[in-house]
Formats: sequence, structure tokens, C-alpha cells
Amino acid sequence: MQFELNSSTPPYPYSARPKIFFTPTPAPIVWRKLFPHNTYPLHRLAHLILNTFLSFFFFFLSFFLRLFLYLSIYLSISVSFFFFLFLSFFLRLFLCLSISVSLVLRLFPSIYLSIYLSIYLSIYHLSIYSIILLDLSIYLSIYLSIYVSPFRSIYLSIYLSIYLSIYLSIYLSIYLSCFLSFSLFLTETMSVFFLCSPASTMPGAFDVCTSLFFLAIRACSLIAAVCHSLGTLTTSRVKSS
Repeated sequence: MQFELNSSTPPYPYSARPKIFFTPTPAPIVWRKLFPHNTYPLHRLAHLILNTFLSFFFFFLSFFLRLFLYLSIYLSISVSFFFFLFLSFFLRLFLCLSISVSLVLRLFPSIYLSIYLSIYLSIYHLSIYSIILLDLSIYLSIYLSIYVSPFRSIYLSIYLSIYLSIYLSIYLSIYLSCFLSFSLFLTETMSVFFLCSPASTMPGAFDVCTSLFFLAIRACSLIAAVCHSLGTLTTSRVKSS
């Protein structure tokens, strides 16, 4: 059948018009048996939920695997730092107790204390160097996570929150060690004044010079520890912001 161009009748019958909504693929046989009515929207919704769940599942799985890798590297680097930090803490506690006992008993074991302080300061500076290496490793891991991670902003924010929560405990221990250093500095100052007082037994010039020398070393190490902790805290705040 031929139609004229200016005719009001359509060029094809009504039943042969193209449909606006195409018929989608039929639901699986199991779905049709479970839901014999017209439940194809539910079928599409179930597929959407399943795909969303699988995408989130694999995203969190890759995220936790990568996070476990980063934390394992981080803990393998920082375990030496925690060991030296706790060892330094117990050394300082023992040194404060020994100085307190020497003040009470009016004794000042200068030779033993000088040997002890030399060992302690070597461990203390080693812990400071481990802190610097820990900072460098963390900055390197954050730099790699920026360029390696496919989800950069979310990944980096979660990683930084975990990093700062772990690093906050380290800073609390650093501030505790600075407080102990300050108390140790005060006790050594009191011990020097106690040695130089005329009421006590006057020690030799070597003992007084040794005490003043290690007192100066303690003051310098205290200032270095405070400056390092404040500088590292400022750097971490700038990096996190």
C-alpha cells in the first residue's frame, strides 16, 4: 500500500509503529519460578544491589589489603623506635630513682653515673635518629599512596587519620620523655647544688666538673628533644592540613 506525502494517515499502520520502550531481556528461569508475576523491576533492582555490594566488597577488600601492607611496613620500621623509646623511658626512670637515692644518702656516684649517662645518651640519640627515619618512611609511603591508589582522596584521608592516630601516641610518649628529661634536669641541678653546699661532704674537683658537664649535656639534649618534638608536630599538622 502506498501513501501520499501530504496525507493525514501515517506512512505505516498503527500496529507496526516502533515502540518507545524496548522490551528488555527476560528474567532467568529461576527468578520466574520464584516470582511468577511481573517482577522484572525487582530482578533489575536485585542485580543493582548485587553489583553495588560486590563493587564495595572488592573496594574494601583491596583497601584493607593495601592498608595491611602499609601498616606492616610501618610497624616493621617503628618497632625499633618503640623498643628504644621504652628502653629510654625505663633508663630515665631508673636514673631519676638513682639520683633521688643519692640525694637522700648524700652520695654521688659520679663514675657510675657518667658511664650510665653515656650509655643512656647514645640510646637516646639513636631513638631520635629512628624518629627521623620513621618520618621519612611515612612521608614516602604517603607520597606513594597519592600516586598509586586509584581512590586518592578517600584513601589518603583514611590513611592519614590512621597515621595521625598512631603518631599521636608516639608524640604523647615523646612529651612524657620530655617531662622526664625536665625532671631529670631539675634533679641533676639539685644534686649539683647539693654537692656544692658546705653542709655535705665536699667532693673532688673531678666530680663537680663531671656533674656540670653531664648537666650541660642533659640541658642540650632536653632542648633538642623539645625542639624536635615541636618541629615534627608542626610538620605533621601542615602535612595533614
